[in-house]
Amino acid sequence: MDRRALITLEFGKVRDLVASFTSFSVSRDLAQATEPSSSRTVVQHALDETTEARRLLELVPDFVARGARDIRSTAGSARLGATADPSALLDVASMLEGVMYIRGAVSRCAHEVPLLAGRARALDPCPGIVQAIRHCLSDEGEVLDRASPELARARTNVREASNRLMETLRRILTRAVERGHASEALVTMRAGRYVIPIRAHSRNAFRGIVHDESASGATVFMEPIAVVALNNEWRHAQIAEANEVERVLASLSGMVGSAADPLIANVNAVAAIDYAIARARYASQIGGVAPTILPDPAPGQPSSFQFVGARHPLLIRAGGAVVPIDIHLGTPIDRCRPWRRRPTIRPGARTGRCGRRRARPPRHPDHWAEHRRQDGRAQDGGTPSPDGPSRLPHSHRTGRSAHPCGQCVRRHWR
Repeated sequence: MDRRALITLEFGKVRDLVASFTSFSVSRDLAQATEPSSSRTVVQHALDETTEARRLLELVPDFVARGARDIRSTAGSARLGATADPSALLDVASMLEGVMYIRGAVSRCAHEVPLLAGRARALDPCPGIVQAIRHCLSDEGEVLDRASPELARARTNVREASNRLMETLRRILTRAVERGHASEALVTMRAGRYVIPIRAHSRNAFRGIVHDESASGATVFMEPIAVVALNNEWRHAQIAEANEVERVLASLSGMVGSAADPLIANVNAVAAIDYAIARARYASQIGGVAPTILPDPAPGQPSSFQFVGARHPLLIRAGGAVVPIDIHLGTPIDRCRPWRRRPTIRPGARTGRCGRRRARPPRHPDHWAEHRRQDGRAQDGGTPSPDGPSRLPHSHRTGRSAHPCGQCVRRHWR
């Protein structure tokens, strides 16, 4: 279709209005990428889906694409062996739970919405993946202790090592404060290791490793020699925990990667259903009516269409009273000159805004007789040809002075 025509009709703005009713990014992109089609099958299928979506909203008023997420990149990366982070895995679980809801809600109304039910039947909820993710991850994305026995043991070791380390540090710090080496009883951390603040002038009297010093230089942060081994044990337990967490995430990512194709198909199917629901919600908002597509005309017969009570969507969006208009294209033919059909009339930008219509002046009784006379004069007195007169008199083409009724408007002639 001519791009200039789409711009004139402000088709892009209407697409954006429909896209605003979608639930997630994929269906929104689908709405914004929609183009007019000349295929009867494509147009009729889209109309039928929209009609079914309106019916589905009547049966299930709160229907929405719950948990819809664009997980295609996560599934594609996992298929190549990448490890997904917890938030991405939670998106996969949310998407699959939404798939399960959509499939059930639409399937229960399958006899009323067969096209949408066909899309819903193609959805694969992958229950094993959902169960594994929910078992291993919390809602905040933390890997739970129950994810594996090794992880539970590693975290137990971390807690025990931390307790032994902190108990020893507090005992050493209390003695340091009593001897005047430490300014305050505070255990802090520098470079990933627990340290205590020691006065700078006591650094040689206190046995330990300096990790940092204060901005003024009056305090140094030292790791006592007595806790170096305990710090090492604690760090080793932390590394073991981190490795086990990584293994759990890699295992979950492997499950997602093995089901990458059905997951991507789920995203596309949910987007198509959500787009149909968006069209239905928008149609309900503006009071839209599904048009009837007429069969192709017989060979040699003209095509035609009619808009009855048409209103531009953007005028409805703007609010206020919008007066509908009727547009008939293709038929009826011009009664004045049967060999020419009436030309297409493109309404102005504000058509339908005002309710006042200009009254057509009455025709002169000799109006049509003058047409026949002019046609005959253009053909030198002969009978008008089927293609119409080749040239009208100058007075008739450029003005109304030669016409007795003075009401033959220019739009009847080319």
